[in-house]
Amino acid sequence: EGFDVNAILKILDTLSEDKQEIVKLRFWGDLKFSEIAEKLNKNEAAIKKMFYRTIEELKNKLTIEEKDDTQLQKAIEMLK
Repeated sequence: EGFDVNAILKILDTLSEDKQEIVKLRFWGDLKFSEIAEKLNKNEAAIKKMFYRTIEELKNKLTIEEKDDTQLQKAIEMLK
């Protein structure tokens, strides 16, 4: 059984473009932090900090929207 990608993408769409791009490059682009930093012309430490803060934000938003939905719970577990 998979997790609800649509729930994650729906919440991801509410974030800033920078945050969206970092998460997408990391998960879907399978890039290293150094590669993301180079691509976005930013400091690697700043990219890491923004990524981990964004993951926390996504987890919090998924938790808030969760209504006994097991697929959302699996998405939260995947982000831990």
